[in-house]
Amino acid sequence: MAKSPENIFKSFDFTSLPEKSLVSLIKRYDLQMKEIKIWEHVLKMGNYKNPILLLDPTTWSDDDFKIIECNIVF
Repeated sequence: MAKSPENIFKSFDFTSLPEKSLVSLIKRYDLQMKEIKIWEHVLKMGNYKNPILLLDPTTWSDDDFKIIECNIVF
C-alpha cells in the first residue's frame, strides 16, 4: 500500500474509503508519493463530500475553505 498509494487514490471507490483508512494512509511516513499529490487527493475527497464547491480551489471563498476544513480535519 505504501509503495503504490496511487492505486488507492486513483481507484474509482477512493471517495468511499472510510475516513479512518484515509487518515491512516496519509499519516504513513513511508508513503512513496509526492506531498502535493496527496493533498490533491485529500481535496478531491473533501470536494466529493461537498459537490457544490468548484474543483478549482483558487476560486474558493473563505467560507468554501471552512467547508472543506470541516470535512478533512483529522
